[in-house]
Amino acid sequence: MLSTPLPSIRTIFFDAGFTLLHSSIPHICQQVCLNYGLAVEMEDIRSATRQAADYYHQSTQAQWVWEREETIQAMWINYYKHLFSFFLSPFDPHMKALLAHALYHTRELPPRWQVYVDVVPVLARLRTCGYRVGVISNWGRSLFSILSHHHLTPYMECLVVSALAHCAKPSPALFEMALHRARTSAEEALYIGDNYLHDVVGARAAGMTPILLDRSAALTTDTMDCLVIHSFYDLLDLLQTGRNNGTHTDLAYDESGDSHIARIAGKLPSGEGLKKGNTL
Repeated sequence: MLSTPLPSIRTIFFDAGFTLLHSSIPHICQQVCLNYGLAVEMEDIRSATRQAADYYHQSTQAQWVWEREETIQAMWINYYKHLFSFFLSPFDPHMKALLAHALYHTRELPPRWQVYVDVVPVLARLRTCGYRVGVISNWGRSLFSILSHHHLTPYMECLVVSALAHCAKPSPALFEMALHRARTSAEEALYIGDNYLHDVVGARAAGMTPILLDRSAALTTDTMDCLVIHSFYDLLDLLQTGRNNGTHTDLAYDESGDSHIARIAGKLPSGEGLKKGNTL
């Protein structure tokens, strides 16, 4: 049983997509189709996303894709074309391309993204307690406007996106750039994200302590080689446990709900795991 070095933590970095923010491709897809006069059942779109899942994961896991704005756009448009092929096969390639571009640009709009309900209360609590907060994300420049639209930028001291840095997770270079901008050391930093390869492997390679966020509660630290939390409230509990001799303000939050910290505080489990999860 290894002790977790949380008492030294001063800076906490987060992934963006499906950690801070989420969006529904099926709902946006249905709206885009309606805008072009195509009535598509939601279940048909959901079925298509399931059939296109392997293509999605293979596309989004490629590190080089996230290093340039143009390659990010091309990746998403190709994925959307593939998605449309499952339920728009009678239509010509021009229509698929038109719909794919429309879906891409619509999903880039800030209102198409939502903030998880536990994010703002926890970010506010972290700031009150003196922690520095940043974001490290495989994303394009649109992330700035999305975070601003949802009033998250006031909580951030550092925002590093792959398309502008020209390097991407899981390369430690992106994490090291964020550490430099935040003027903090890897030993004093946590990184929380929902994708094992991009977030856990990348942060660990840079010397940071990684925490895997699994909102589905399908994973536990018994099967993973890293700390696992199921909500942002669990992060507060984990920090409180790790800092029982620290100097920061009490992190207790009375709306945290069910806590999983009894299982994870103070230890790193043995074993390996790979979440085939979302990216960004």
